[in-house]
Amino acid sequence: MLRMFPIVFWGLTLAAQTQIDLRTQAKNVDFSTASSTRPMALGIALPVTCATGAMFFKTSAPAGENLYGCTAANTWTLQSGISLGSCQLNSSSQLVTCTDSNHNVYTVVETAASATPNQWVDYIASSGVPHTSQPSFSQISGTASAAQLPATAMLTTQSNAVTAGTQDFSNAAHTLPMKAGMTAMLPAQCATGETYFATDAPTGANVYGCSQPNSWTAQGNISVETEGAMVGTRNMANFIAGVGVLNTVSDNGEQINIQSALDTAVVQTQTGEQSGGALYCASSGGSSSQYTCAMTPTLAAYTPGMVLHWQPDVAATGGQITLNVDTLGAAPVTLADGATNPPAGTIQAGQLYVIWYDGSVFRIGSGGPAISNAGQTWGQLLSGGITWAELLGGN
Repeated sequence: MLRMFPIVFWGLTLAAQTQIDLRTQAKNVDFSTASSTRPMALGIALPVTCATGAMFFKTSAPAGENLYGCTAANTWTLQSGISLGSCQLNSSSQLVTCTDSNHNVYTVVETAASATPNQWVDYIASSGVPHTSQPSFSQISGTASAAQLPATAMLTTQSNAVTAGTQDFSNAAHTLPMKAGMTAMLPAQCATGETYFATDAPTGANVYGCSQPNSWTAQGNISVETEGAMVGTRNMANFIAGVGVLNTVSDNGEQINIQSALDTAVVQTQTGEQSGGALYCASSGGSSSQYTCAMTPTLAAYTPGMVLHWQPDVAATGGQITLNVDTLGAAPVTLADGATNPPAGTIQAGQLYVIWYDGSVFRIGSGGPAISNAGQTWGQLLSGGITWAELLGGN
């Protein structure tokens, strides 16, 4: 027993230190019955350095994209490709589309030399021939029927010019036929025929057209000038009648007609002047000292220097008399000097007197109609029989 103890101890020492180099010592290695296998290094980040042929399992990558191989010194390359979970099949087009970890989209394309180049491919048949349900680009030029045209006939990233056929957008949900933006953003350059929709322009004046190279002009507006000087350009004109003017505006279905006329209630006309109606003021009421009269149109206010043709209805008895025109207030009526009251017999019923307002009284104008005073007449004045002082109040 004493001689066997060292041998057993030595055997245990060998079992603890022995390691197998699978690279040179193993033959026909079979791990199929092993409870688990981990044939490569793993972690959340790829090692900074690697030798060609090394493998690494990246636990932080999406499922199915974990396996990396060192394809060159210190260069790792994804080996697992795109996972099946990142692919989908369009049931209507039968087109498979896959998305990688960088969100790049991949689909089937035609690369077979035996097939027609530049075809639109839905899928590749088992025979290797591409299935083409849409026409080639040569057919789009006009040899194909309308039913053969692809769903997308234009590239929005290209300069597409539609020059043939009738373009009917009557059933479109909405149309945006021109570039739109603020007025200040009108392009500095434009070609004749281009249009622009200014969103901040007055309603109805939004459309601008390139009337000549690099020159934008508002469309559908009226440019107004006064004696050759430009006032402005707008889509609306407002005609405001000034004092003494009447505007009549009508639309006959083809044009807008604007007719201006004088307001005869405000502006004197030749006919009105000849009729004498503008200054005529006839009294009524029968008072011999407090007269009233009315004018047509109604007088708005007493104005210094204004002239009236006054016709009293009764003779004045002499002394202080007043005249109230259109209820504006009674004002004294004096002789031409503005201070002397008309003597008895000066104001006769039915006579026409030219009077004017000096700001406080109505004065009987010199050279007026026939006035008698103590039996004296205008004829006597003209013949030299009496003087002005005798006629207007003298003895």
